[in-house]
Amino acid sequence: MTFAPVALHRAMRARLVATPAVIAAVPVAQIVDAQTRPEAPAVIQIGEGTALRENLTLSRRHARVLAKLDVWTLAGGTSAARNIAGLVADALRADLDLADGFRILDQQIERVVFSRDPSSERGHATLYVGVLIEEPIQ
Repeated sequence: MTFAPVALHRAMRARLVATPAVIAAVPVAQIVDAQTRPEAPAVIQIGEGTALRENLTLSRRHARVLAKLDVWTLAGGTSAARNIAGLVADALRADLDLADGFRILDQQIERVVFSRDPSSERGHATLYVGVLIEEPIQ
């Protein structure tokens, strides 16, 4: 069985690369699971996050996944990063389709933070996505 954060990661990337407005701003090849500061003009990094067990029922089949997505641009200001973050937030507003019998019970963009790279050469936005997932019965 797939781990809930893995299912979410795959679903988020699938949604982003299937959203025309997102791929018009960031090429599909630049929507990646990576951790180094990118050199491309615009990049969306998916991968970091936290998974918490939610004891909502005796079955213990619920996990809250807090996913972090980073948007990087080569523009020194934050305008370009803000625009792309808005496109990402719009794309992730509707429930995601998870594979392997996982079901989303709650999904929201919890916070978006805008910042500049210390070199002032890049714009940066971080989106924090909270998703409550019900795991399939085994």
